[in-house]
Amino acid sequence: MVESDTKPPRQRKTHRKSRLGCKNCKLRSVKCDESKPACQRCSSSGFACSYALTQTAALQLCRAGAGVLSSQPVLHDYRIPLALPVGSATGVYSLGPGHVAALQRFSERDVWGFGLSSVRGVLRSRALALASSNPFMLHVFIALTLIHDAQLLPLGMKPPHASPIAFHLYHGTALYRRLLAQPLHALTASQKDALWICASFLGAASFAQMESTEPSRVWPMQSGTTAGPEAWLRMGQGKPIVWKHVDTHSEDSVFKDMAQAHAVDLLHTDPALSRDVLPPGFYDLYEISDTSTPDNNPYFSMLSILETFYSADSHDSALGLLVAFTSCIDEQLNQLLEAKDHRALLLLAYVHAKSTSCGSWWAAQRPIIEGASICKYLEQNGDSQIMSLLEYPRSMIAQAGQRFGYGARLLQARE
Repeated sequence: MVESDTKPPRQRKTHRKSRLGCKNCKLRSVKCDESKPACQRCSSSGFACSYALTQTAALQLCRAGAGVLSSQPVLHDYRIPLALPVGSATGVYSLGPGHVAALQRFSERDVWGFGLSSVRGVLRSRALALASSNPFMLHVFIALTLIHDAQLLPLGMKPPHASPIAFHLYHGTALYRRLLAQPLHALTASQKDALWICASFLGAASFAQMESTEPSRVWPMQSGTTAGPEAWLRMGQGKPIVWKHVDTHSEDSVFKDMAQAHAVDLLHTDPALSRDVLPPGFYDLYEISDTSTPDNNPYFSMLSILETFYSADSHDSALGLLVAFTSCIDEQLNQLLEAKDHRALLLLAYVHAKSTSCGSWWAAQRPIIEGASICKYLEQNGDSQIMSLLEYPRSMIAQAGQRFGYGARLLQARE
């Protein structure tokens, strides 16, 4: 029998169209993964997932104290807006007693951790007043409070607030971005001020959240984590853009009398290097010479910032270093950090070491945990020149760890 050389026609691979997706995904016209009892899209957005054939999709929240979402915002004392995932629609979220208690803790405890010591009282009163006309800010306030609550738990105890934190950050951030996308001329002075505050608070929330309190389980020791430097650094880089966009120096801003001091004290950096402030060997390691500039040396600007704040001992100077570093870091150094470049990591270790004394609750944990992880990583992978410069940040981070109860776990960096 003669075999035919004709090949059978190629069969096109068929793709199964999801016909059994949940009601909410059908309403939103998005693909549902059909996970039971709740699909991933609904779970991540905080909506009650339903596969019932007889139930009409209403995009209801699965959180306690929530009612059916409506497309028209109805705002009063105990209701705040939600960012519905359908176009730019908003819904309504009813606050329960737990939310009110969280906002009380924010007012009495957490808001005092923001800003320079000289303006914290003013910042507190004005931030809380702004929320009355920009109620989406309450999502951010609640999320910050729950993040702080989690930090106050005994070491090793799993925080109970993971889902509510994600929920309030999701909606607070989504509504913030929608407002930021509006034409500048269409924004009221109150809305501009709300953007200014939320840029700072969301940056703090990003910095405060850690995946673990074990240095060996966070970046850079642990690869593939989602809480490495990229998220909080990129949030920090966005703050100056927002601050410039909303212009709190204008006469109708409630922050006009403190914006200038904030910009000078926290974001001012000297473009030159004195080369006699940092420990011996620092400038050789980073190849700093008379011809070095920010254009030909990716470490130059950050060394300049570190010099500016290195010798100061106050809480404000430590906070200033942290804010300046996160706000002024350029894309090149950011990429070096993501690639775990040893010299970039050493710079961040020094920033973390100084930041342990800033006195702000949201900046208390990451400098210790991530700082210890950096020290541990460099001890295992760095050269002798880096090792000789690592003693200062390691000592400062270990001392801070003892103050906060981390103790021997941090001192095991040489294991």
